[in-house]
Amino acid sequence: MAHSSLVQAPKPANPWLKRFRSWHVRAGALAAACLLLAGLTGIFLNHKAFFLGLLGAHQPPNEPAKSPPARPTGGLRLASALTAPAVSWERALALAQERWGDVELEKIELKFEQQQLAYRIKQRQGSELIIDASTAEVVEKGRYEKLGPRGPDGQPARSFDWGKFALDLHTGKIFGSAGRVLMSACALVLVTLSLTGLWLWAAPQWRRRSGRRA
Repeated sequence: MAHSSLVQAPKPANPWLKRFRSWHVRAGALAAACLLLAGLTGIFLNHKAFFLGLLGAHQPPNEPAKSPPARPTGGLRLASALTAPAVSWERALALAQERWGDVELEKIELKFEQQQLAYRIKQRQGSELIIDASTAEVVEKGRYEKLGPRGPDGQPARSFDWGKFALDLHTGKIFGSAGRVLMSACALVLVTLSLTGLWLWAAPQWRRRSGRRA
């Protein structure tokens, strides 16, 4: 009996350690879902051609239209860029307002692509207008729509843009501001998991060493 009285009772578990362990498990479940989404979309973006082939969504090679409009050959040079385009910025914006009304815009650009100088006016979380700076031709493109070569009718072929869709999923942009906040929160959760995981590993080690010294 005397010997048993000398045996020390086990120390109660640290309540903060139990709480951190519970938070660590719950946060890990949320982070796992975010990592799964980021990982899958990242793999798709790195091997997009392969997966698009599986989906049967390969972009057909560019072919000229049967009756293409006359366009300058060669690239855009600085001397020619100094010449004002036939369609002014004011005219391009007026064409966009006629079609959309007063909407919130994300960007306005003047780009030279496929031997064409064109205005690109994009809505925030919406479609995009491509306005030919020479002819004032207007083509509207959906948010996840890709324009291909022009057909016999002179209109560009349209297909679903899986690459942009995967990229917006990867960054959270597909869900707007809330999506960006969610992905940032997931990143913060990952940092927290790393710190709490280190503490969960180090705290018992420190307690055992303190016990041995005592």
